[in-house]
Amino acid sequence: GIDERSAGHVASFTKTLGRPDLALKWLRIMKHLQVQPGNESIIGDCLADLCEDERAEEAYHQTMELHPDLPDGWVGLCRLRMLKRDFAGAAELWSKNDKNFSHFDFTPQIAAQLHFFSRNFAEAKRIYAELALKDAQGGGKFYGAISYQSALGFLELKTDRREAGQNILNLALQSELDQLTTSPRHPEILYRTAAIEAALALKNSALVHLRAAAIEGWIDFRSLELDPRFDGLRDDAAFKEIFES
Repeated sequence: GIDERSAGHVASFTKTLGRPDLALKWLRIMKHLQVQPGNESIIGDCLADLCEDERAEEAYHQTMELHPDLPDGWVGLCRLRMLKRDFAGAAELWSKNDKNFSHFDFTPQIAAQLHFFSRNFAEAKRIYAELALKDAQGGGKFYGAISYQSALGFLELKTDRREAGQNILNLALQSELDQLTTSPRHPEILYRTAAIEAALALKNSALVHLRAAAIEGWIDFRSLELDPRFDGLRDDAAFKEIFES
């Protein structure tokens, strides 16, 4: 039978596979089965994927009210501001919550992504370096699927440390390719692989993996639009076709 936990798992799986509309149906079932009010942030994430931004904000605010001890609500709101290119609003939201939630990894992660997407590379590099010291293989499952190593490698290239950047990116790429051997259709792994290849100027491979990611369910086109690792491909006709689709 279906219980709260299994319904939540199915919702998470369907969201990852590019069907936040189905995930929302399972989340409604999960809410019906809950004994106590749950975390609404995944509902906000699904609505954000569907570009239902006003409803997503409501879900994040409800999470903040029901779980004021957790960062999920305001972090979701911060990400939503970024997706709408309101970097100043995102920064203001982060600064209001940084002190009270500094012990959560989400707090520096969203800050690093804010600086990464807004092209403040020096600050992004500093935060990603600190995060990588705590978890060298982390970051890839957070919003935007930006692993710490891929971000650091790209940022080393941007600060004219090309050899160091290429070494980091090559190691990160091999890690993702290893994961693809066992999970060849996982949309997040495919996207992470494409992003690293784009940073390394491996254009053809990047486009192949990006197209595969989109086919398998990567629909976060707004993060793709902001991700600086793809800047070298933005004028390419094939990239534009994938993005528009």
